[in-house]
Amino acid sequence: MYFRTRAELFHGAFAYLTERRVEAAREAFAGGPVSLEVALDTLWEAHQGPTFDAALEIWVAARTDPDLREVMYDLEREVAISIAHAAAGALGEFAQRPTFIDDLVLALATIRGLAMLQISHGESPQVLARYWTMTRTRLVALLG
Repeated sequence: MYFRTRAELFHGAFAYLTERRVEAAREAFAGGPVSLEVALDTLWEAHQGPTFDAALEIWVAARTDPDLREVMYDLEREVAISIAHAAAGALGEFAQRPTFIDDLVLALATIRGLAMLQISHGESPQVLARYWTMTRTRLVALLG
């Protein structure tokens, strides 16, 4: 595929990543009802590995590129809506709460911040796993 501009290249890459992230969320939550702990672990796993790392690179590039930022915003909105629908279907009554979307935003912001410690602080996967276990426990207490 040929891209005429840098923005087109990033748009194509981010659209591809968006499709992968949405597909992964749908697959992860398709198995039926899950506990809040399992849902949080599913979201955590979605923020590990090369797909998250690539999306992060594009988020950073969009910081100084208004055209890319606009495209990225629209695609990220699609991802968030798809994750919310998939998680809602798997979480049942928990997802019927009026604060569900706010709770999901809080969980995703926390997960993304923690996942970025690997990059910003060079944390090992083992250290991140310990942090995640503590963070998940606190999120469940807060949201449950």
